[in-house]
Amino acid sequence: MIVLDIETSSADPHRGSILSIGAVELEKPENTFYGECRLQDGAEIQDMALQVNGFTREQISDPEKPTVRELLVKFIAWYATVAEKTIWGHNVGYFDLRFVEVACTRHGLGTFGLADGNYRTIDLHTLWYAELIRRGAEIPTKNGLSNLSMDGVLALVGLEPEPKPHNALNGARLEAEAIRRLFALQSPHDHEMAMCSELHKERGGCNWGKCDSCGAIPLLHKLKTGIVIEDSEWVKNLKDSIFKK
Repeated sequence: MIVLDIETSSADPHRGSILSIGAVELEKPENTFYGECRLQDGAEIQDMALQVNGFTREQISDPEKPTVRELLVKFIAWYATVAEKTIWGHNVGYFDLRFVEVACTRHGLGTFGLADGNYRTIDLHTLWYAELIRRGAEIPTKNGLSNLSMDGVLALVGLEPEPKPHNALNGARLEAEAIRRLFALQSPHDHEMAMCSELHKERGGCNWGKCDSCGAIPLLHKLKTGIVIEDSEWVKNLKDSIFKK
């Protein structure tokens, strides 16, 4: 799966231009893509957009940078190497993918992301909204719409605000980590078991005691599945599966 983030010269995909593309394979975060390009000829430039991404007018007009089309060709080639092409991101369907699709069509590269007439996206905004509902928390709103910023998502999962100015690859990496942490929040028993596994590898136990005699794993299993394991051999097998001995 792919976490996608882009930087642009404007908020309008039909008038603005892509300036950079950043992407991370969610399952293999070491597999990344990043590239910058020069402004599309005649594209709109909004000062607010440049304040967000930190590019100057001179940088986005640099004739040494590749064209938008050349950047898209490189990104599509990287995209093709990823097995599952479901695309994740923050407002990814409304913003990032619209820019990519419009630019691909404009430059004769077809309609990006279509497979059998469809593409699939998962939005970090939606995951955060669902998590707040699960907690019974109030949804922040502005002008009658949910007001859930990326920095708000990062705070929710214990990450620092994104460094400014915004960088597409850094944004994709932070979004990928936020996604992983959101799923950990929604699966607390698995998260706790993973912590037990890490502590076992590091030092053979935690402040509660040694792993061989600890009852935390059977308790977490009971809370998750509703099944009580009392047989000592079953408990040993369960611990072995968690600790990966």
